[in-house]
Amino acid sequence: MALPDSDCTREFTRFIESPTRPGKSSVEVINSEIVQVAKRIAVFNGGFLNGGSPDMNVDGSITPVEFTAGPTTTNETWLVTRMSIEMDDNGTQNFGDFGAIVGGLTNGLVFQQILDSTTYSVANIQTNSDLVAAFEDVFRGQGNSFISDANYVALKIKFYRPIELNESTNDIFKLIVRDNLTGLSLLRAKIGYIRIIE
Repeated sequence: MALPDSDCTREFTRFIESPTRPGKSSVEVINSEIVQVAKRIAVFNGGFLNGGSPDMNVDGSITPVEFTAGPTTTNETWLVTRMSIEMDDNGTQNFGDFGAIVGGLTNGLVFQQILDSTTYSVANIQTNSDLVAAFEDVFRGQGNSFISDANYVALKIKFYRPIELNESTNDIFKLIVRDNLTGLSLLRAKIGYIRIIE
């Protein structure tokens, strides 16, 4: 077990009648113990990886390529609070395209959650319109802005109730590339989470 950030004393109490003040209560400590507090570490950019690589602009048209994010340390838990995708592609990017891939994807970018050995298919993203519908915040690069690359877009969604991923049950988030995305300049996905170490 990892050392806790700190210890705290937990006391069990009961109310009894004060022997010196009839009708009044006083508190008697009947048990006391030291409780270990788990470490909680904020992680802002946990990447979806395949073989250690975060780059999702790969060819998955013949053999799908899986990118996963989740705890791998024994007895570790992640509380996932948000997810983001960033893309960069030269050319005109219309709602019916994926990046600048005209007409969108044939098979789609699949997002799954595997929780307690059960697979939940969350979304199959084929177009830029699907991306905008799935994510609540959209940022595009513009001239003279913080990011001046007008071909860059970042999308983010916040989970208002954190999604718990446990190493003990092999819980993960998964993105599956099923098309040829090598024409994209950049495609990466990340999550933000609280890492809990018991």
